[in-house]
Amino acid sequence: MSTTWATTDLKRPDRYLDWEVRNRRSEEDTESEPWCSVYIEVKPDDKGKYSQNLEILQTAVRTGRQNTDPPEMRFAIRMTDEEFRLLAKVAKQFGDEDATDKPDPVAVRFFIYRPEALIYSDGKFKDEERYKIILAGPPIEGLTFRQGFERSIIGAPPTGMLRPTAIGIIDDGIAFAHERFGTALAGSRVEAIWLQDLEGPSSDNGVAFGKRLNKERIDWLLQEHKNDVELYRALGLLDFSNEGHKAIAFRVTHGTHVADLAAGFDPAENELFRPVFAVQLPSEATADTSGITMGSYVLQAFRQIMLWADEMDDKMPLVINFSYGILAGPKDGTSKLEELIDDLVKHRRKKARTLVVLSAGNNYRTRATAQMTFTDNNGQEPQTLDWIILPDDRTPSFLEIWFEGGINDPSAWPIELTLTPPTGEAGVSEMADAEKLSLLRNGGRPIAGVYYDIVKEENAPARLRIFIAVNPTAPPDRDKEANLAPAGRWRLSIRNRAEQELTAKFYIQRDDTPVGYPRQGRQSYFEDPDAYERDPQTGDYKMLKSGGLIMHEATLSAIANGDCPIVVGAAEGSEQFPPADYTSSGPTETRNGPDFSAIADEGAALPGILAAGTYSGSVVSMRGTSVAAPQVTRRLADLLANGKGADEMCDDSVSVPINPQRLGACVIGNVDAPHIPRRKYPSN
Repeated sequence: MSTTWATTDLKRPDRYLDWEVRNRRSEEDTESEPWCSVYIEVKPDDKGKYSQNLEILQTAVRTGRQNTDPPEMRFAIRMTDEEFRLLAKVAKQFGDEDATDKPDPVAVRFFIYRPEALIYSDGKFKDEERYKIILAGPPIEGLTFRQGFERSIIGAPPTGMLRPTAIGIIDDGIAFAHERFGTALAGSRVEAIWLQDLEGPSSDNGVAFGKRLNKERIDWLLQEHKNDVELYRALGLLDFSNEGHKAIAFRVTHGTHVADLAAGFDPAENELFRPVFAVQLPSEATADTSGITMGSYVLQAFRQIMLWADEMDDKMPLVINFSYGILAGPKDGTSKLEELIDDLVKHRRKKARTLVVLSAGNNYRTRATAQMTFTDNNGQEPQTLDWIILPDDRTPSFLEIWFEGGINDPSAWPIELTLTPPTGEAGVSEMADAEKLSLLRNGGRPIAGVYYDIVKEENAPARLRIFIAVNPTAPPDRDKEANLAPAGRWRLSIRNRAEQELTAKFYIQRDDTPVGYPRQGRQSYFEDPDAYERDPQTGDYKMLKSGGLIMHEATLSAIANGDCPIVVGAAEGSEQFPPADYTSSGPTETRNGPDFSAIADEGAALPGILAAGTYSGSVVSMRGTSVAAPQVTRRLADLLANGKGADEMCDDSVSVPINPQRLGACVIGNVDAPHIPRRKYPSN
């Protein structure tokens, strides 16, 4: 079979979702119209007022439909309880005579749920009269809705209690009934948790999918069941008759370990000043490490935690930990998820001190980052780089190439890309515009796609991006009809056709499989014969050359470059506290490296840090920047509780005289957890 190129129209404004919908199973397999989460911003009316459109949206959600919805769709718009209560509150505020009609945009943003067919039109978000769509997630399997709205599930702090400092946890597999998250006298410190399960429609009328539990419900469950296993089984979290990953069934869960490092206490301490708000991401989103399905769930998680905290006390300090990262993106703070998280944090900071902690990433040695510099087109020969896509990879592989160099006329595409699959037939991708896709077919079946984008930001030069998607190399979920791409060496050849110098930065998207999950993705990587030199420590030739195409630099997580997040790297607890061998490095477009780092390995012979296992009384070891970040979260919560801030983080910490691009300003010492044996680290 021979490969051919063809140009086709886009189906989605997001490139990842566009490729997802093209390779989705036949819609005949779905019993009903799939629903998606949609983040919207209410528009002002012709007079610049918001009150009327807020009221109309409120009525539409209450009745379940908009006037513009097709008559055959009885219910076509829904909200969670907290979102609806917030909408009603904002509508009342803007209905008051003295209310301002020029709000912070976040004040008129809400999450709604809509059938997928009503979200898009001609490959773009549908132009709605009352609101504009900012972000949409993928279809949520089995999502259905009931009428009615429940009472608030969050109570106020006990009378006479000092204002607490809350901790938010967004993660996978959070064992909320663990003894480390409760006290002997006051019960659970988990004020609320949203288990974002996708195995069926929610039994909780007030939430779109999954299950929510508040402290009252958790305390009752703890009294009714004699151990953790019985409690989780009663909630269906250990029900193997349902499909899907059961994280709580494993002795090690990422979310429990992270939550313990951030907010765990010995229950005998009766610690009342660390309420916990948690969101457990759905297993399908966690397993999809590329981030295709993650963004919408993560943004909802940040927003839900802030809504819960505000319902308890809208002036309560809050630190949210999200120990997760992806590899590809602009790395300048302008990705949609980064911008929207920044917006939420800045909005809440107007009322209360709010911090977000992210992990730097574990990608220093993944060979997923590269850079090319091109002179002008006068005699410029093309440069090549090999992209190795592995066999038995059941998920798509993605590559983002970002160009810089002061493009004066972005309408004239200055790059010629030749993509050669392992089967050997080279082809120059047609330079499709931003509304098209250049599709590579093998025997008439699509196997890869190339998107050409012009990214424009206010007060900044245009940036050019090439986005490449390649199909799985093995059938996902035994889908024999899947369009499979060949595994092996995909060669990229790029020629500069512009009149000025250009720099291209290559970022392969994350595609590994999280610990404990059935293996689906396999991380692809770059290869170049001139990339290596002898490592003086090991004697092998696997050390990357300085100045080569493949880099260790700029490997920080692609969602950790915004204005607000505090980014954390990982250090080794040995002499001079060197960077852990995996911890990612700066610089990126907006930051030199992480802000801080924490001990994530006790030493070369003792990898990892001890913290809670899945069930009460258990202790396990995990490593990575994911376990460094929550240690900084705990330290920040202590600082906020004492009226201090992140600028005092390095007081009494281990100073870092070298390599700030990987470790930041300082290394935080060990976390005080009395029941866990830990090595003590001296301070300088």
